[in-house]
Amino acid sequence: MRQETRFKFNAYLSRVAELNGIDAGDVSKKFTVEPSVTQTLMNTMQESSDFLTRINIVPVSEMKGEKIGIGVTGSIASTTDTAGGTERQPKDFSKLASNKYECDQINFDFYIRYKTLDLWARYQDFQLRVRNAIIKRQSLDLIMAGFNGVRRAETSDRSSNQMLQDVAVGWLQKYRNEAPARVMSKVTDEEGHTTSE
Repeated sequence: MRQETRFKFNAYLSRVAELNGIDAGDVSKKFTVEPSVTQTLMNTMQESSDFLTRINIVPVSEMKGEKIGIGVTGSIASTTDTAGGTERQPKDFSKLASNKYECDQINFDFYIRYKTLDLWARYQDFQLRVRNAIIKRQSLDLIMAGFNGVRRAETSDRSSNQMLQDVAVGWLQKYRNEAPARVMSKVTDEEGHTTSE
């Protein structure tokens, strides 16, 4: 690593330490990321992907719990002739839906080669480039696990599960498990032959 790169990289590590309220020397050790930093990272990750901006990612404070969704039932549109003193009649259209959740840890372990850091160190926005590269890969992996995940292994195996099938239970698998009637199992053509399963 070139000296200029080392200087910029150390400044990056110092910034990570500052954001998390720890000593710069502790960045290379295990530490708990501050909740506000976690939320900022999640927001940045979501904003880095057009797809992720279109779905709900709701932060929770507990690893396990119950989420309460507010749905709607029935209609609320009506007409009332109020000229004769008749009051309009509002209607409660909300429907509370309960669903349990359990958060599991997903690790985003990586390294960046010295020659890549040396290349990025030529630019004034070095820290931004490092952060953006990390965020982009995390976003892509989150989407990949979201669509392809079928289970969470204690120790995942990327060589056997290149689509991250064993990192987490993904969105589609959650539907298969909890709402199978909403899942299309196979596609058939006009003659009734299966074209896709």
